[in-house]
Amino acid sequence: MAKNSQPILARDLKKSTKLISMENSFSKKMQNKSDQELIEVIENREKFQQAAFIAAVWELEKREKAETKYIKLKDEMLIKQEQQVNESANKAFVIPEDLPKQIRMAAYLLFGTILIGIINSVLYNYFTNGEAYATSYSIFILIFSLSIMTFFSYMILLGRNWARITILVLFLLGAVLGIPTLIYYFNLSPIIGLISLIQTGLQIYALILLYNKESKNWYLKQKTEVKTA
Repeated sequence: MAKNSQPILARDLKKSTKLISMENSFSKKMQNKSDQELIEVIENREKFQQAAFIAAVWELEKREKAETKYIKLKDEMLIKQEQQVNESANKAFVIPEDLPKQIRMAAYLLFGTILIGIINSVLYNYFTNGEAYATSYSIFILIFSLSIMTFFSYMILLGRNWARITILVLFLLGAVLGIPTLIYYFNLSPIIGLISLIQTGLQIYALILLYNKESKNWYLKQKTEVKTA
């Protein structure tokens, strides 16, 4: 057995939070095992989860009874896990290469409706002689609404299914007041009413693209891959 034996590889990873904490979901369970039981877990690691092997080595390290070869293997596993986490984080905000053109177009259309909404807000404020956004609260609501739509549109561009569902729910909730609002806009100004109608039409078309057969199949494929990963 190696006492106080720490390979160079482990020393190079002192900044890693996983190595510093020396704890995972199996750590408490390993604390109650004898040295021999821990060694059995380590030597028969193919029968256990990787996290169990790592926790067993950690526990033997605390007892200063871990062999160097197992410490090195544990460190290599942690390096690989950390690399996988970093790769996943880097890909989290990258547009998927296989994202269907329908979903891309839907996201761009939604971005377009946001721009239209800004233009319409300026015109609306003009035709109401500045009363529409005369208070800080009304300005906050406008900025908040546009920010929310921008966020969900971007998430759709990244292929997030939950964003697609949320956009649909928001649209359906807004549709309840949609017709009275359009009538009000047309009465206020035909220009604002027409722009609002175009904005609504683009949103409907974007939702059609998000829920057509090809898009649904792609989202289903992503869900299946996550479950089998």
